[in-house]
Amino acid sequence: MKGVRGLDTVHDPELERLDLERVLRRPLKSQQLLPAHHPGQASYIWRIETSVGFQIVRTNRFLTPPDEDFWQGSLHLFGALTTDLTRLAVINRWLQPRVPWTVPQVHALVPFHGRIFAVLDWVSGDLVPSFDHLTPETLRVFGAALARLHQCHFPVFGPLALQDDLSRGIPAAQFSERLRSTQQFLQERFYPDEPLAQADHDFVFEGPMAPMMLDMDPSQFLTSNSSIRALVDTELYVIGPPQLELVGLEYLLSAESARAFAEGYATIAPLPPLRPVRHAFRRLLRALSFQGPVPWETWMAWPTRFPT
Repeated sequence: MKGVRGLDTVHDPELERLDLERVLRRPLKSQQLLPAHHPGQASYIWRIETSVGFQIVRTNRFLTPPDEDFWQGSLHLFGALTTDLTRLAVINRWLQPRVPWTVPQVHALVPFHGRIFAVLDWVSGDLVPSFDHLTPETLRVFGAALARLHQCHFPVFGPLALQDDLSRGIPAAQFSERLRSTQQFLQERFYPDEPLAQADHDFVFEGPMAPMMLDMDPSQFLTSNSSIRALVDTELYVIGPPQLELVGLEYLLSAESARAFAEGYATIAPLPPLRPVRHAFRRLLRALSFQGPVPWETWMAWPTRFPT
C-alpha cells in the first residue's frame, strides 16, 4: 500500500527476521522480504516459494492507523481501516471480474501473534514508475476500465468491503456533511495555520457513489510489455465519488496522457463534470497528503487535465 511520502517507513527488526514457516505452518523452499518501494510503505511484503510455486505474503507494518493526515483522514471520511487485512479478500474478489487485469486472489488469512498475514497469488511484472510511461493505447484501456467501475453505483459510501452488506454504509446524501467534518478535522489537527485547509461550508456534492481508489498511484499496478498486467494494491479501494478519483488523476497524468485516458473513458461513459467539485476535492486530497507535502498554493493551482 502506498504511504504518504512524508512519513518514515516503520521497521520492526524482529518481524523482518520472522521465519514464515512458523506463521504458515508449512515448509517453504525460500522466503524473500521485498524492499519498500517508497517511504511510508504500510506493508511488509515477502515472496515465498512453495512446492507448487511462488506466492506473496503480506502484513501491515502498523497495528493501528498512524496519527497522520492520510491515514486518519481516510478513516474519518470513509471508515477505511487500512490495518484490517481481512477486508482484502472481499475487495479483491469483487474487483477481479470487473477489471481487465489480474487482481491477486487471497488464499489465506493467517493470524499470528496479534497480526494477520495474507497469502496471495504472486504476479510477475514491472512496477509502473509513472502513468506517463504507459502507451496511449494502455492509457485508453485504463480509462475505459475506470469508467466501467464508475458505472457500478451504490446508494452508500464507505469501504468497498461493505458491498457484501450495504446496511453498514453511510447514505450518499450524507457525504457533503461528512466531507466538511473531515476537512475541519484535518485542518484543526494537522493544518491549524493553513487557510486553504479550511472546509468550504457551502460545498454540496450530489451524484452517485462508485468504487474508487483513494490512494491512486502508478505503484499500485504491474506492467508487462508496456501494458498493465495486474492491480496488486487494493486495500484503499472505497465506495465514494468517482470525481474524487478523477481529480486525483489530474496530478498523475500529463496533458497528453490525460487525453488518451479520457478517450478510453469516453468509450464507456462521458467524463462527469469536475468543475463544480474540483476545488473542494483538491483541497481534500492535499489535506490527505495524497502526493505528499506539496505547497498548498502550488497544489490548488495545478493544471486542469480534464476540462469538464
